[in-house]
Amino acid sequence: MTRHFEDFTFTDSVHLSTQVLPLEFVSNLNDLRRNLWTLEHYRCSANRREQAFHNRLLRQGTCFLAWNGSDGALRFASNRFIGYRHNSIENCKAHAAAMDTRQATDMLSRLLGMAPKPNAKLESAYHRFCANAGIQPDNASRTRRFWLPIPLL
Repeated sequence: MTRHFEDFTFTDSVHLSTQVLPLEFVSNLNDLRRNLWTLEHYRCSANRREQAFHNRLLRQGTCFLAWNGSDGALRFASNRFIGYRHNSIENCKAHAAAMDTRQATDMLSRLLGMAPKPNAKLESAYHRFCANAGIQPDNASRTRRFWLPIPLL
C-alpha cells in the first residue's frame, strides 16, 4: 500500500518495517517525515501494541516537535523517536540503551534551524492532545520543550 503525506510518498514496506536497522540520526526532512508518518500510523493503529507505544512516547516525553497532521490538527512527536533514521518500535527496543536523546535533540535542532523551547501555548495544546487521547502525562508539572510547528512538515 502506498500513502502520501504532503509531498513525500511512503510505502508500508518502507515505514513499517519490522527489521532492526542500524542506529543513525535523521539527516534530512524526508527522514523526519518518514518518522512522523510512522508515529501517525501507530497513533491511529488498531494494533494495541502500536497505540501503546505511541502513547508511552507521548506520556513520558519532555521534548516534542509540534506538527500538523494531514487533517490540519496539531500533533506531538517525541525527539526520542523522530531523531533516529527509519525508526520503529523494533528499533527503539533493540537500541534503547544506545539512544541518546540529547544528541537526537541537537541533530533535530540543526535540521530544523531552531532549538526546542518551553512554550505555554504548545504546552496547553499538548495537554489537550493527551486528554483527547486518554493519556495522563507523567509529571504533568514538568517543563517541556517544543520545536515550533513548521509548514514543511
